[in-house]
Amino acid sequence: MRRQSISPSPAFANGKNYRFDIVGGLAVGRVWMRPDLDREAGARCAEECIEVFERLGKMSKLVVGGLLFDLRDAPRSWGPLTQTALERCFAIWEAIGRPLGVAASNDPLQLLHVRLLVKERAPKQGRAFTDIEQARAWAKR
Repeated sequence: MRRQSISPSPAFANGKNYRFDIVGGLAVGRVWMRPDLDREAGARCAEECIEVFERLGKMSKLVVGGLLFDLRDAPRSWGPLTQTALERCFAIWEAIGRPLGVAASNDPLQLLHVRLLVKERAPKQGRAFTDIEQARAWAKR
């Protein structure tokens, strides 16, 4: 089941399986599973997120000080195109030097994927969590 949106205001960015909002100086991105989207469509959505990460990163730190990326409702595993897109997203955020809190599900496979992504592409700025509030706190630091 899709979690309720953080803010009723218009989204900063919206896609078929994602939404990004800016709430109180924090960018909040959510990705959710859509059984009607095949892997290729999901990969295209992930590739769209690269541009979203870039746009957010160009904004003032006063407007976007960090990013909370909520993957708890995202697919538990993904293919190589999505992997590459997520690697680029995380590397972008690492390069701009702002905190990235990634919330993963308790699913061992997804958690492994997310932890490896963070370790390899955002080792200084990123942290993976299974608790959304811990991820939020990290992103707001």
